[in-house]
Amino acid sequence: MRRVVLSVLALLGPMGAAAQQTTGDIQGRVLGSGGQPLADVQVSVAGPSLQGDRRTRSDAHGGFRLLALPPGEFTVRLTRIGYRPLIITRVAVQLGHTTGLGAITLPEQVTELPPLVVTADRPGIDPLTSSVH
Repeated sequence: MRRVVLSVLALLGPMGAAAQQTTGDIQGRVLGSGGQPLADVQVSVAGPSLQGDRRTRSDAHGGFRLLALPPGEFTVRLTRIGYRPLIITRVAVQLGHTTGLGAITLPEQVTELPPLVVTADRPGIDPLTSSVH
């Protein structure tokens, strides 16, 4: 009899633990336009059920994971220098689940800067001669 009770409790244990979860997660992988993984991409998430925002950075394989988010809809923003920012809206997080965004490709953004022109006045004293200009 004791064995039966322990078996039933062992089966109910994982269900009880799942019922106590109060958060969910978001995960994904960031790639460049050539399909290469992008490291150090800033990933932030914001939404009405979250006070402020939550941030992380992608790892060397482009992977990221935002943990312990309250259930609800969120906006995910991905940014990295040299790439166009990407915003994903209405990302649903469910209780006890991980929402997978899959592979996300960040388009490159070329920024053309104007030439840098430095203008200097002629020195008042010529160091090679004893004359003054």
